[in-house]
Amino acid sequence: KELEHLVEMPDNLMHCWHWFLELNNTRSSGFGMSPITYLEIQAYFDLIRMQVEPWEVEMIKLFDAVAMKFAEEEQAKAERNRPKK
Repeated sequence: KELEHLVEMPDNLMHCWHWFLELNNTRSSGFGMSPITYLEIQAYFDLIRMQVEPWEVEMIKLFDAVAMKFAEEEQAKAERNRPKK
């Protein structure tokens, strides 16, 4: 059912999606998922020696916001489905 309304990623954003996935794989977690910080984004691009446009950074942050919201919703679902003690 969820796959019926998928939106295809525009080609001109695929590089931002790739960068987001790379950063997402290094995300720290302890008491839940933490957002990707601007400092982490800057360090990533410094390491790969790449200059990016501000809109590209904002796309990464937008992807991250969606991922954070999804993770929060999944956590809330899991908590609702836990057996009561």
